[in-house]
Amino acid sequence: MEQPTSTRTDPPELVRQAYACMRRRPPDYHTALARLDEALSLRPGDAETHLAKAICMLALDRPKTCGELLEAAAAHDDGALAPRLRLAHLELARVLLRRHAFDEAIGALDGAGNDALSRSARAYTRLRLGGAPHLTGAEHERVVRWLTRRELDAAERAVRERRYTDALQACDAASRVDDRGSRLALLRATALRRRVEDALDDGSAQLRKMHNHLTAARGWLHRAAEDPAECAAEARAIEELDGRVAEQFRRAEVQTLRSRFEATCRIHNEARMTFVEYGVFRSSVAGLHSAAEQLQRSLPQHSDAHDALADLLAEIRQMQLRFR
Repeated sequence: MEQPTSTRTDPPELVRQAYACMRRRPPDYHTALARLDEALSLRPGDAETHLAKAICMLALDRPKTCGELLEAAAAHDDGALAPRLRLAHLELARVLLRRHAFDEAIGALDGAGNDALSRSARAYTRLRLGGAPHLTGAEHERVVRWLTRRELDAAERAVRERRYTDALQACDAASRVDDRGSRLALLRATALRRRVEDALDDGSAQLRKMHNHLTAARGWLHRAAEDPAECAAEARAIEELDGRVAEQFRRAEVQTLRSRFEATCRIHNEARMTFVEYGVFRSSVAGLHSAAEQLQRSLPQHSDAHDALADLLAEIRQMQLRFR
């Protein structure tokens, strides 16, 4: 016997078509809504159709309508949709929490079940509403990672691809939801450190900016206590890189002193100096000698700048001997 085929006016088929529209790339939510509205006109009390429309409405950034549809789906459900309804309520709560709509989020979480994430999310929401802090550090981290998973994934991907500005922008977006996440802090520290690393390898002369980035990276790393081993490795990398930046600073200081010395010698040409210029020249060379000696005393023993500074000091002293 031939089986009857589904038609466009068959509500289950319309719901299947709606889901297919939502799965397209890019999703076609408006066509999906048209299918679902047609299905509801044929079968107004269908829980599956209400659930599908709720998912569609949430994707279209209409959380209030989504919540109403989830209530309708729950009212008509015989228990078969309970797991999916809990997930849908949890996703609705996530959207509301990201907007800091904490009062509405509590209502959504009432339908999200009693699993570990839902309990943590309820405690987090009550805390944000001014309630007692019945939330451990690990629970808070779980909730923040759940809330900002899209931004954290984007930041991690950008770090892997060496797009550090994009990584920091993704971290900024996550911070607008909640800036107290441990993973978020570690990603920020890593992105800042690797940005400095690349700049240093490329020969950038923006040493002050690099130093400021590393200082900020240390600050973020202090907030990233979720994974001590990973934090310790990142801290070592930051300190090693800071040592390289500091050495570049020292070399730059020596080069600055040399440039000043050479400019002084060019300006005060001995064949043209008046008596006043002669005095100014001697005073300028003496000032450079004092600055070079002071820098020499501050250099660490292992600094590569020692030899260059010693050569500069020898030239300055020879010039002073000529014009005693």
